[in-house]
Amino acid sequence: MAIIRAKFINIAHPDSLLLDLDPYQFEHLIDGLYAEMVYDTILTPRTHDGGRDVIAEKKDIGERERLLIQCKRIKKNVSVNEVRALLGVVSNDKATKGVLVATSKFTVSSKKLAKENSRLELISGKDLQPLLNKFFGSKWPTHLDFIISNSLSRDKNKDGDANVA
Repeated sequence: MAIIRAKFINIAHPDSLLLDLDPYQFEHLIDGLYAEMVYDTILTPRTHDGGRDVIAEKKDIGERERLLIQCKRIKKNVSVNEVRALLGVVSNDKATKGVLVATSKFTVSSKKLAKENSRLELISGKDLQPLLNKFFGSKWPTHLDFIISNSLSRDKNKDGDANVA
């Protein structure tokens, strides 16, 4: 297992790969990731999204879960205010958990708040890459357009009006 992790999962790709995406492409990538993780996903509208970009649900008995995912394609560290805002949305919507996925890191205060609250999960750029490797394979960067277009297709099929990446 250690060999598999070293060879396929823990491969690091350049940070610029994710930063070169526009924010909506990044949202579609995260939508595709959670769909690959066997969640039913819905992308929220580009504007007035209520503090969540992707809603991911599992509805099977014993696995019921509703995640509100906020995507941040940014270079600067994510502040505690942004994490606190997501926690408010999670509480208001009575979701199981809020996930903040960022291309950057989180401030110390952000990490402390998430550690104190099990309804929050923070995924930094450093943590995101192994997840993408695990669910899409280590060569996912060469398939990035395909992953995003699949998300767009799923989005179109759900309501006939996709967010265009």
